[in-house]
Amino acid sequence: SNIDPLGYTPTVHRTHAFKYDNGTMSDLGTVLTSTGYSRGHGINTSGEIAGRASLVDFENSQKHQATWDATGNISSNDPGVGIYSTAQQINNNGVVVGLAYDDSAAITNFDRAAVWDGNGFHFMDDLGSGHGRAWSINDVGSIVVFSYDAGFDQLATVSSDGQTVLDLNTVGDQLARSGYVCLSSGSAYDAL
Repeated sequence: SNIDPLGYTPTVHRTHAFKYDNGTMSDLGTVLTSTGYSRGHGINTSGEIAGRASLVDFENSQKHQATWDATGNISSNDPGVGIYSTAQQINNNGVVVGLAYDDSAAITNFDRAAVWDGNGFHFMDDLGSGHGRAWSINDVGSIVVFSYDAGFDQLATVSSDGQTVLDLNTVGDQLARSGYVCLSSGSAYDAL
C-alpha cells in the first residue's frame, strides 16, 4: 500500500508491504528507514510472508528478497550475487522461492530462479539461458517455475528438488492428449 507521497513531481509514493488479518491492515514496514520500500508477495498458513524490501531507502537502495515472521519482524536477505532479488512465495516449511540477478563472470545481471532454504541461497538450473523465475512452492517442495531455453523461448517448468527443472513440454503424450501445443509460462500461483 502507498504510505504517503515523497514530494517529487510527479508524485512518488512510499510503498510498504501490508498484512490483512481479521479486517485489519498492518504496515509491515521496511528494513532500516521510514523512507524505505517493501512489498509482500506470498504468505503461508503460519503467517510468514515473502517479498522484497529496499536495504536503505526508496531512492538510493537496491531491493532484495525479504521475509516477515508471523509477528511482522522483517529480515532482508541479500544473496550477494547481484543488484536485485525478490521472493514470490513461502511454503509452510519456510522455504522461499523467487528470483535473483546473477552478476557472475559468465552472466551479467540476468534474473534466475532462486531458492532460499535451510541450506542458504542457491540458483536453480536455467536451461542454458540464464533466465527464469520460481513462482510458487508447495509443502513437499514442488516448485512452479518459468524458464527460458538457450533460444530465449519461455517455457513452463517444474522442479521437485529445488535445483533441476523439468520442461513440461517434454511430457508430450500427456500434453497432446490434453490439446496443448506448447506450455510457455509456469506462472501459476499454486504449486503442483
